[in-house]
Amino acid sequence: MGSISTDCDVPVLLDIRKSAELLNLRSFVISGLTAERKTLPSLLLWDDQGLKNFNEWTMSADYYPRARELEIIDTHKHEMAQDLPEKFAMIELGCGNLYKTASILTALAQKGREVHYHALDVSAEALSNSLNGLKAHLSGHPTIRVSGIIGTYEDCVDWLTNSAALDRLGLSHVNFLWVGNTVANLEQSEASALLGKFRQGCKTVGLTCSFLISADCCSNKDRVINAYNPNHEPARTFMLHPLHHANMLLGHEAFRLQDWDCTLEYDTTENEILFWYSPKVEITLEVGQKHIHLPEATKVLFWRSGKWTPTQVERVASDAGFNAGRLWQDELGEYGK
Repeated sequence: MGSISTDCDVPVLLDIRKSAELLNLRSFVISGLTAERKTLPSLLLWDDQGLKNFNEWTMSADYYPRARELEIIDTHKHEMAQDLPEKFAMIELGCGNLYKTASILTALAQKGREVHYHALDVSAEALSNSLNGLKAHLSGHPTIRVSGIIGTYEDCVDWLTNSAALDRLGLSHVNFLWVGNTVANLEQSEASALLGKFRQGCKTVGLTCSFLISADCCSNKDRVINAYNPNHEPARTFMLHPLHHANMLLGHEAFRLQDWDCTLEYDTTENEILFWYSPKVEITLEVGQKHIHLPEATKVLFWRSGKWTPTQVERVASDAGFNAGRLWQDELGEYGK
């Protein structure tokens, strides 16, 4: 664990990576394919190229979550800032390109808040590029200090629990910023468990904590499917990237793209969409020292995106030991924060 930046004009990046999945993603690819319920790890989506693909997708006209979330932030950012302490740490979980973060941090600066902002992401290159732009944007706001953390959610929990970094800064409160509906890339039980781990980690070192979370609650099935349709570009490029990434990790073309379909399934019970790969024909995959036989149309789960109702969001928070506080929504009521 350590810093990988020494230039005082460049945001410090702290490498806290310990996660077995992140450090040995190849083995998780193999174990997911050899399991009875076939999966590929969603981390395959989020390398440097995957983040670029995602950012291109979010800029498309059909991708409604970006516009809805920006509407909420632009309308309510000063209320959000007012609800936070005079001095605190903010840790953004899965920071992406930080275009929403800049608006929130600017509002906090205008309220005179002293914020030690840490952006967490698994992609060091994307994190460095985004933080350089964010620091330049905030150059006129000296009360906002910007740095980066390279690692997974679990790595961050471990770092919080076993590091005195925030205590040395004289901080007693952490706000976790979790935007982009990223929380709903987990099952609801998994999201509650992770929230609970962060809460317990903070409690262990004497910190109080809060979460500012955005959740997509769009119930218009046609709008959702149109936005996430894996047969339309640029969504398709993003959705198929894990196969490229898996091939790179395995060292050969185990997945020939022309042999695979990518489909979505709308689960109206859990209010989420599931994304699957399925071979178009019967195939045998060579992964590691194994030969994995897959009949035609075998489902391989690789991603999910929840469209949770406010009631489901409240239950996720409650099961983690939190009370759901204020709710801000866009004008159409499709998105909440």
